[in-house]
Parts: sequence; C-alpha cells; structure tokens
Amino acid sequence: MSPFRPLVRLPTATALAIIGGLAIGDLRPLARLEAHPGDPTLLGLKNLSGEAWHGQLSDGRSLLLEPGRTCNLAALQQLRTGLGPITLHR
Repeated sequence: MSPFRPLVRLPTATALAIIGGLAIGDLRPLARLEAHPGDPTLLGLKNLSGEAWHGQLSDGRSLLLEPGRTCNLAALQQLRTGLGPITLHR
C-alpha cells in the first residue's frame, strides 16, 4: 500500500507545485496550480515541463497542453506526461 494519499483538497488561494524527476536531486516543478486571473475561484494546471502533455477532458475531448500553457482543472480528467499518466479523482 502506498504511503501517499490519492487526493489533496486545497483552498482556492493555495499554490501547489507538482514536483517530479527521474534522478535524486532533480526536483524541478513539473506543474503548478494557478488561479484564473479574472476569477480566482477557477483553478488551472500550468505545464512547467519542457514537453507537451496529452490529456482527456471530462466531456471526452482530447487536449494538448503545451509547455507554459494552462488548462482548466475542473474539466481535466487525465494527463499523460513523460513521467507517466496522471488521473484526477474528485
């Protein structure tokens, strides 16, 4: 059993950097939760990596999240990154 909890609940003003790396000491952020500039109650996931990610939205549409771009976290269901898949559970 994994010691990590599968779900983290955050207040809307919280910033979270998702850290990942393939080697010890390689702790660059891969993504960051960001509030929408026009509506701070909406959260997005910003791709901070150097590669595009493929994703699926809750309505079944596909998404390509380029480096430096942000997608609506509420609509996001799954991402495929260079480090593996990420599934969002609500």
